[in-house]
Amino acid sequence: MKINVEIDEEIKAKEVLIRNHEWNEEVQVLMESLKERKRPYFVGRKGEMQHVFRAGEIICLFTEQDSIMVRTKQGIFEMKERLYEL
Repeated sequence: MKINVEIDEEIKAKEVLIRNHEWNEEVQVLMESLKERKRPYFVGRKGEMQHVFRAGEIICLFTEQDSIMVRTKQGIFEMKERLYEL
């Protein structure tokens, strides 16, 4: 399997392209593993500090002045991801 990674500051969202000569079990497994990927933790910012927390700690997500915010028991943090990514 050949893997390429391209870093481009102009790209706004991650993109994954799988190329193969046929649809087979390996392609299917790759697709499923990418879809089912769960994040073990999230990172939010409050000022200059970064806070790490798990999905189970999230009380709610909301927007505030073009930013995505998350509320936990520890406080309110700004997220760098877009809402659909979370």
